[in-house]
Amino acid sequence: MKRYVKYLIFTLFLVSSLSIWGTRNTSAATEWDTDTTITTKDDTMTYSAYLSKDGKECWIYKITPDGDLSITTLDIPDSIQNTVVTKIGFEENTGETSDYMNNIFGIIIEPYHQVDGYDKMPKGIKNVHIPSTVKEITLGSFCGFRDLKSIIIPDGVEDIRYGTFYNCKSLQKVVFPANLKTIAINAFQKCKSLDTIEISKNSNNFICYKGMLLTKDKSKLVWVQPKIDKITIPSSVKTIGNSATYYSYVKKVHIPASVSSIEDNSLNGNYISSLTIANNNKRYGKSQNCIYSKKTKRLVVVLCTNGEITLPKEVKYLTNNVSIAGKPITKLTIPSTFKGFKENWYYNIKYNIICSLYFKSSTPPKAEKNSFSSQFNYYVPKKALQKYLKWYYDTENITDPMYADTEFKAY
Repeated sequence: MKRYVKYLIFTLFLVSSLSIWGTRNTSAATEWDTDTTITTKDDTMTYSAYLSKDGKECWIYKITPDGDLSITTLDIPDSIQNTVVTKIGFEENTGETSDYMNNIFGIIIEPYHQVDGYDKMPKGIKNVHIPSTVKEITLGSFCGFRDLKSIIIPDGVEDIRYGTFYNCKSLQKVVFPANLKTIAINAFQKCKSLDTIEISKNSNNFICYKGMLLTKDKSKLVWVQPKIDKITIPSSVKTIGNSATYYSYVKKVHIPASVSSIEDNSLNGNYISSLTIANNNKRYGKSQNCIYSKKTKRLVVVLCTNGEITLPKEVKYLTNNVSIAGKPITKLTIPSTFKGFKENWYYNIKYNIICSLYFKSSTPPKAEKNSFSSQFNYYVPKKALQKYLKWYYDTENITDPMYADTEFKAY
């Protein structure tokens, strides 16, 4: 049951954070004839494809190697039967938030379960040439290309999707497409060697700056390349975007005075060990390892180094859009100065599945309905146990204790 709930929380997180910028535009999607397959073959590979219903475009949905191979270059053709290739990647049957999908070789992959398909793929692919005509790459297409060194994504591609380059651990350089609009949060997960990013000056949306992808006007930090130790966010940045550091290996982050918006999960980086903020930042303050909103007193970012966090007196509220940098929280101490929980505040994958909450006050704080996790352990002062139980029952409208699924323990 606990494992199921953890997956549920992950799915909720994934749905809310799937792309770190913008939304996908599917209104003008090409219609494909998926009932008929056409093929072409070179010396080592067979390419299977569909044609568009108007016969003008071609989608290579699967590449089949001729036996066990070791090749250095995968050169995807730009046309089949004189029809231009505009889409590559396996046919999508599972959707963006599925636990499994297929890479371009048709091999089942499961990024969330750390299955990348490498053991069944041709070995030694260091280079992949994607035709400049390609406008769409399906999710997970190059998952498990562990020997891939660099990739140029064609300018017509707008979305780099879920798991596209998952565990391409030798990938060092990516050239982003000029028309880039979105990057899924785990598109480059486990690409621990990726230290060089570039994008065309013709891009209307982004620029690359010292290992960071910024909006063209430099007002928003969108994404951080995986292999970078330290980021000093430029003073032009006003917004740190959703999940910007989530799958990077960055260790040190400094937030300038200019930042006035820190979006959901934006600093969830697992390797962050140092988090600082300019003293003259007007919107946010820092106490202990917690960054909080000066106006609303809610927790915005917390740096967890040893699994345990005690909320400082400046933090009065917990919501479900907190960034948890560093390690997952296993123990959370709630001081007597704390005022209240917002609905579903614990919907963050980085609260440990068996996180323990310790309440210091004999008087329960305020709480909205759906503020209690059945998987957490709640510890309250012994003399206030009955008061906390009543607080829980009243908040969740529980009339019979036998239906309670959250346990409170006295200390």
